[in-house]
Amino acid sequence: LKSHAGHITWDHQVRKYDWRLRYNDLGDEFRADTGFVPQVGFREVLGSGGLRFYPQNNPIAFIRTYVVADQFFLPNGDDLGHDYFPGIFLIGSRNLNAQFEFHNNKVRIADRLLTQNYLFYFVQFDPSRRLPRITFFGQTGDLIDFDNARVGTGTNLTLQATVRPWDNLTLTADASREWLNLDLPETSGRLYTATIARLKGVYVFNARSFLRLIGQYVTTERDPGLYTFDVAKRDGTFLGSILYGYRLNWQTVFFVGFGDNGIVTENNSLARTNRSVFLKISYAW
Repeated sequence: LKSHAGHITWDHQVRKYDWRLRYNDLGDEFRADTGFVPQVGFREVLGSGGLRFYPQNNPIAFIRTYVVADQFFLPNGDDLGHDYFPGIFLIGSRNLNAQFEFHNNKVRIADRLLTQNYLFYFVQFDPSRRLPRITFFGQTGDLIDFDNARVGTGTNLTLQATVRPWDNLTLTADASREWLNLDLPETSGRLYTATIARLKGVYVFNARSFLRLIGQYVTTERDPGLYTFDVAKRDGTFLGSILYGYRLNWQTVFFVGFGDNGIVTENNSLARTNRSVFLKISYAW
């Protein structure tokens, strides 16, 4: 197979402003055996610009406001979609990083172009030694139902927190939730609600050994009557594991662990699928 791929970018940045121009062109038959190229057969034209501010004697140390226009085409010139959005990015005290963007996003699904308008948000900061980090991000507004090729409204949000009750123990909790509502002439209602809850705990005995526990629960509730194909009303999984590790030196390590997995049934009960015990020893001569 013979094809082509081209990429050109022009970046310019000074203290008060910045801008970027980018052009990508990947042929239909292009293959990158030595690299990762997730999509071929498209052309992309991107332009962006931002203004940069540095407030003095203020909890917010840096502000960047910007606009981005990203347009995609098929090789024959047909519209493949776009992503237009203004945004603002902030850096502040306690390692604050915050970002807000309002997207006008058009996506091609099969032979249709669907448009979604949504707000993206990201906030992260480090409150204290015992609460080292809190992160909150997600989007709200229009949400595409890719399985059924239509647009609804919904929200997805994720909250992550790291807690260190004492120096040897670190707990990391993640909670994500997403839902999509339909309000179309032919149908309306809550299409699905998906939830992910994950807790990870690591206890460090000393520089050589540690104990790690992980529990993750994933569930999705759907309204089968709103789908164009057969789906389960409810499904999900549970994953649990415990791992002990000991490192004699950088070449010699020992791990032993236990895993317990299950699935969530239609009646919301948990059915165990498998249990496993594993042992790993690595030694280098």
